[in-house]
Amino acid sequence: MLNFMRVETKCNNCGSYISFWTWAEDRIKLAMDKGEFLELRCKSCKKSGKYHVNELRAEPNKFLRLFVVLLMLVVTGVVFYFIYDILFYSTSVYSVYIVGVLVFPSIAYGILIRDLRLKRNAFNWPKLNEHN
Repeated sequence: MLNFMRVETKCNNCGSYISFWTWAEDRIKLAMDKGEFLELRCKSCKKSGKYHVNELRAEPNKFLRLFVVLLMLVVTGVVFYFIYDILFYSTSVYSVYIVGVLVFPSIAYGILIRDLRLKRNAFNWPKLNEHN
């Protein structure tokens, strides 16, 4: 699920963005799967054109990011609901550990967002050598 990326380029005719989804982790794998030149059709001007894989850029997966944020908020809210009494009305030393449980979703969110950024950079950084 995390490798599913939106890849985009600008239309050579009208300048609108052309995007599509791919499972390829980088340009090299995309070129191996679909070829070095991809035939893409612009939704704005309806013109097709060939685009080299070096002209493509991976963009952040906004749907996955939104899903992770919502999941983090729900998990934090549920955990907070169940440990509210222990956290605020207890003089136990274990209440310090419970705060760690509340911080865990934020740490998981940071790790997932970093992973998405690294995958996007891994796609965008290496370029294919052109031997034409």
